[in-house]
Amino acid sequence: MSGGCWCAGVLCLTLTVALSVGYPGWKTLDMQHTRLSQQREAARQQWRNLRRLSVAAEPLFGRTTENTRPFSPLDFQTPHQRLLHWLPSAQGGEMALKTSWEGVPSLFVRLAESEMSVSRFSLRREGAELLMTLQLERLANEG
Repeated sequence: MSGGCWCAGVLCLTLTVALSVGYPGWKTLDMQHTRLSQQREAARQQWRNLRRLSVAAEPLFGRTTENTRPFSPLDFQTPHQRLLHWLPSAQGGEMALKTSWEGVPSLFVRLAESEMSVSRFSLRREGAELLMTLQLERLANEG
């Protein structure tokens, strides 16, 4: 066997092994990505359904959409929270703030009162404070 044929054979064998090992792994990642996309869409649909139900239930509980509070990132400047940045987008935006543990529950209550949902958030401790970054979406645009 000449040197060129031997190298070509090794190359073909290496490619065959790489494809037989890599393809199932790639296929698994693709299936996981598809499942994650489906779960995200299901979560969005659940938020839409919840919003529709809450609007339908408003007359029963005396709450109307007229008494919802408009969203303003400046409302998150409180003794327990300090707004670091607000990056608006068409659907909502990204908000980062420093907070204490005491400020976290009121943060989510205020967002709910403003008809804002949290699609993602991160929470990291920085000294005695927490750095919280939230991806927000307007519920009023859904449904």
